[in-house]
Amino acid sequence: MKLLRDIAEVRSGFPFRVRPVRVTTGGCRLVQMRDVKGSYGAILGNLETVEAPANWEHQRLRTGDIVLDRKSTRLNSSHLGI
Repeated sequence: MKLLRDIAEVRSGFPFRVRPVRVTTGGCRLVQMRDVKGSYGAILGNLETVEAPANWEHQRLRTGDIVLDRKSTRLNSSHLGI
């Protein structure tokens, strides 16, 4: 039996220690679980833009990534077909 870690890279997301600073230009888009809608897992296009924190690149979402909510009792996810 293969384990998930044998076939995929599992990341926990970026741990903001303080409230992210919203910006109008530059920065990066912030995906939060409230942005993942319904059982089909669509990510809405109205994501907030925040000041890019140091060392955030490792947590950057890429095409084909799957976002899971680890705190939910229901399995909601979103597949990024960017």
